[in-house]
Amino acid sequence: MAGPHREAADLVENGAKHYTVIRPGWINKSPTSQDYEITKEGRPFNGCDMSPENMAKLVLNIIQNPQEYNGRNLGINDK
Repeated sequence: MAGPHREAADLVENGAKHYTVIRPGWINKSPTSQDYEITKEGRPFNGCDMSPENMAKLVLNIIQNPQEYNGRNLGINDK
């Protein structure tokens, strides 16, 4: 299943000058954790679920600090 997703990420990573790839865990609507953790590319996820609120927090952090996240491939899950 990861084939098309990996190909899409490779296209972005190899062709874009400024990018951040976000690899979310399973997005759920359960009660949310107050924080999230980021997994660097090539590392196994520490969790599998994530809330929409924590995804929004990460996206907001990327928008507010683009240089910190530029060129990174990030997994995200609730702590």
